[in-house]
Amino acid sequence: MTGTGGRGRVSLGLDLGSTGLRAAYAPADPPGAGHDRVRVLEDSDAGVPWLLCERTTAGRLPVTFPSLKSALGSGRPVRDGGAEAAPEELMARALRTLRTRVEAAASAEVVRTVLSVPAGYGSAQRAALRSAAQRAGLAGPRLINDSAAAVIGHTAGGGSGTYLVLGTGYRGFELGLVRAVRRHYRALGYEGAEAPGARAFGEWVLAVVFPLLREHALLPGGAEPARADWHRMLRGACRLWERLDARAAPSGPVVELDLGFPRFHFGLPRAALDDYRQQQAARIQDRARTLFQQTGVEHSHVDAVLLAGRTTRIGRCALAPLGLPFVELDEAHLARGAQLYAQQLERTQQSPEEEGALLPPDPSGDTLGGEPRLTATLLPAPGPDPAADPSPATPAQPDPAAAPPSPPSPSVPPAPAPPSPSSPAHGREFLDEARRLAATGRTDEACALLREVLDETREVLDELLRRQDGTVSVPEQDTAPVPEPEQQTPVPEQEPGAAPPGPRPGPTGEAARRLAHARLLLGQRRWGQAVHASHAAWAGETARSAGAADVLEAMIDVHCEAAMAASGPEHFEQADSWLRCAYQHDSTNARVRGLLAERTYRHAAELHRRGTRREALEALRACLGWDPEHPGAQELLTLLQGPGIRPRGGV
Repeated sequence: MTGTGGRGRVSLGLDLGSTGLRAAYAPADPPGAGHDRVRVLEDSDAGVPWLLCERTTAGRLPVTFPSLKSALGSGRPVRDGGAEAAPEELMARALRTLRTRVEAAASAEVVRTVLSVPAGYGSAQRAALRSAAQRAGLAGPRLINDSAAAVIGHTAGGGSGTYLVLGTGYRGFELGLVRAVRRHYRALGYEGAEAPGARAFGEWVLAVVFPLLREHALLPGGAEPARADWHRMLRGACRLWERLDARAAPSGPVVELDLGFPRFHFGLPRAALDDYRQQQAARIQDRARTLFQQTGVEHSHVDAVLLAGRTTRIGRCALAPLGLPFVELDEAHLARGAQLYAQQLERTQQSPEEEGALLPPDPSGDTLGGEPRLTATLLPAPGPDPAADPSPATPAQPDPAAAPPSPPSPSVPPAPAPPSPSSPAHGREFLDEARRLAATGRTDEACALLREVLDETREVLDELLRRQDGTVSVPEQDTAPVPEPEQQTPVPEQEPGAAPPGPRPGPTGEAARRLAHARLLLGQRRWGQAVHASHAAWAGETARSAGAADVLEAMIDVHCEAAMAASGPEHFEQADSWLRCAYQHDSTNARVRGLLAERTYRHAAELHRRGTRREALEALRACLGWDPEHPGAQELLTLLQGPGIRPRGGV
């Protein structure tokens, strides 16, 4: 059968994603046509901005990253280059471009179109999408939910069975139960959430990295990132999300994150990333449990789990307890399922009712809490290491469609060392930096910097005056000394006549420089930066065996000293996270375990002094979990809750 003017006829299936369109097309009414007649086109450009960047004051970042797909039906314009446009206009342009490409490739006319969208896609968004499709020249477009498209593609439009579909993508994940009976498809229920997803992970990571960029003035001229910079950093974080889900996932205690800066990368603790993935897998499990309860379907009645999306390993881990077979779908599967449905409608001239939009999942039903605590460390980018260039790095400007290059570049220290105020030139650098901060509206930071310079200047001046007067300088301690666990390290016996063993060589090279910088930061009470610097030293040493043990020991020392120096309840959460980080690196370290107990005990004692009994009791129980025999904790616990109650202990 031919269309107008003798041209052929094709049915078109579209998978509308957050980052682009994917199309599958085939002759509309070929006898016995199968998958071999289907052709696939992908268009992640189409001259439109698929991912947006909008200013916000409500999130963890000064920007948020919606997509053109989610902006449909919002009534708000979006930026397209330097101008604003309605999202429906941009979507119509993308669909028109794709229709033109399909008709040119097939030498045929598109006569039936089905678009695959999430079940949670709202009514206003669906209406706007249909309108955009009609303006693009796609007559009578119909929508189908992603889960149904997955089942239609899996059964080739004719099989029967009950399937659990898990789709993961940029915006989050969606679970759907779909029953197929001889080309009739019934959705039994849906569940989903915004995390796990590439966007949620990207924003979680960038919320930690962005303050580090501002803190060390690593952005060009100290300015806020432009939209292109934000998009480049988001793409880097999304690539890491996919790498973590790959079979050959990054290994080691620190995972490197490339955000497109030529001179430096970022190190993220592997333990926190693993905790995040475990939490997100638990969220998928929780939603699947809810879905089975709501539909009354026993999971033993499900034939298979269909996994759609680029990150499927997390879904396998989450749903493995069901004991069901998994089927991984390729990236074009949803588009082919939509095309099969379009072809079926064209053959039978059916006009079925479309599935409507569902209410979005209720966030109050999520009992998993917030994401795990994450820290970031500056690392030198791979490449030669000539003499370091002290000027801030200028972000690369790569092709938006390609991964940013990593050219050879100088090494960047983990946290730029503050110049010494004893040098007039360095003093001027401090003043210039303060003026720059004030000029950009960051007055509080400028004041803090100047106060710090004044404090250090007074200390140097007092020391010089004491030397001039012949007095002895005794450094003051405003925090209690770090307690060492009562454990003696055995000294190996020495052979008669043998020379005494020499001192261990200790860290050398770049690791030694970074650890020395961490020590300097500890002395300046910049505890968080000191911990970051020690992490960078360890990250650069783990790939080599020589000296790695010494660097690990020195890094743990910095963690311990920073945690014990950061006194007061307001610093407890941060100090506890540093000690736990050290414990994750070396769970056999008795000193770290003892300090976890001691720091928690001090926190409990201060809470008791302030009259917050309940919080003090919780802290004491945590302390005794690390050290069940801690004498001070046992005494204070007895004082607070009375004698005769044996506290629970042990981890």
